[in-house]
Amino acid sequence: MKNSTQRQLEMQLRSGFTLIELMVVTGIIAVLVGLVIVALPAFITNSRQAATETVIKKVDAMLQDRMSAMELYFEESNRRATAKDGTTRIKPPSYVDRTSNPNIRAKYRALIGDTANANILDDWEIVSKKFLKQKHFPMTFLEADGDYDESDDSSLVTFDDGSRVVPSNLSSLGHTAETESAEVLYWFLTNGTQFGAEPVGTGDFAPNEIADTDGDGLLEIVDAWGEPLRFYRWPTRMVRPQLSGDETDPINPNTIPINTSIAAEFLVGNLPPIEILRHDPEDPLDDLRRNQLGGTAAAPTQLTEQQLEPLFHTMRTWHAPLILSAGEDRSLGLLEPNDSSNYGHLGQPDYSNLEGLYDNVSNLLLRTGGK
Repeated sequence: MKNSTQRQLEMQLRSGFTLIELMVVTGIIAVLVGLVIVALPAFITNSRQAATETVIKKVDAMLQDRMSAMELYFEESNRRATAKDGTTRIKPPSYVDRTSNPNIRAKYRALIGDTANANILDDWEIVSKKFLKQKHFPMTFLEADGDYDESDDSSLVTFDDGSRVVPSNLSSLGHTAETESAEVLYWFLTNGTQFGAEPVGTGDFAPNEIADTDGDGLLEIVDAWGEPLRFYRWPTRMVRPQLSGDETDPINPNTIPINTSIAAEFLVGNLPPIEILRHDPEDPLDDLRRNQLGGTAAAPTQLTEQQLEPLFHTMRTWHAPLILSAGEDRSLGLLEPNDSSNYGHLGQPDYSNLEGLYDNVSNLLLRTGGK
């Protein structure tokens, strides 16, 4: 026979949960679901932010490796072109001969041994280096065509279906202002001249770090939101928003509009001191103020700042290559790298959309530890 305690226990088990108990459990589940719904978007955003930072750091390391290798190439070229006294050039350095501008080569050769104009050789070497950086670190396929070597098939642009083509034939493929620099960045890292740097291959990128978002058959480096990165080689307009490279308009806090200063700070983090902002890192002695880029080899002429900025960048202005994600809002805040008519190639801020900068992720920002 069962005692009364056993019978009561069996009756409770058969009766299940009470209404109050069910309401309590339902309330707890609702609270947990609510917490997940609130926290999930932030978790996804943070995960994508971290993934974007990872790919930008990776690409930045590849880019820095290639640039360091190029600098070593310049140094070795100078050594081979210099007499035993260590100062006199006896022939053009190989990078002068490699520039696509025959006028530069002719002018340089015409001045070898001319002690009265020996300082101009320094100008031509700086100019030659800048032309080579345009060719080997391009932002557009028009610039990338300068890196094409008919004797080297690796210079061809490879489609994701395996077919290959000369860079100059890519202008009508359908890539957009938003995608071109990301395509070219991927191409020159994986197929451009290495200068002795560690080779980069498709396998160095995770599947979610490359995509063909515009359907033109060329891969782009993308962020974790699936949007193409942007690449700016010489973003001087982040610092100087107007043509202001002459000595009568020195960089100082009073001549940099506040919105431009904010734009640069959002992409660089901590800006260098004014003394550094006033100098081109590739030309620390400001030799290009004597530049003789215009005219002929027999009669070179000096170009103005206004002529040099579209050709290279704002003179006497700090710069460093910028790799940029537009962030979660997919709004860039800068003009596109191919918008050379409005100095977008120099990182010109988009004054109609400066708020687009606020969530951007850049290699320079990551180097300085963030905002």
